[in-house]
Amino acid sequence: MSYGFSMWSLGSGLEKGIPLDAHLTSLWRLIEGIKEQIITIPVEMKLTLQCVAHFAGQKEAFAISAGHFATAAYYRLDWDFDFYFDDNFGCEVDGQPYWKW
Repeated sequence: MSYGFSMWSLGSGLEKGIPLDAHLTSLWRLIEGIKEQIITIPVEMKLTLQCVAHFAGQKEAFAISAGHFATAAYYRLDWDFDFYFDDNFGCEVDGQPYWKW
């Protein structure tokens, strides 16, 4: 497909399954050396921190340290979370998963 935009991405370098907090810490370390270049990116360019997490169920604990929000704000990063639950949030209506309600 053809897109009207270009994209650059940087992974944390950590294996899947490690807490999101550790992935964020790894990312901040990776971009520390180029922070001046990042903060001078024009505002018109959208900077997004894409976070994906998988959970066994809706009752699993999830937390992000407050310092990560401050660091993301420094870099002018928007947050985008994609959470996936193996138990469909543990809720069903008449045997239908949540996306069919």
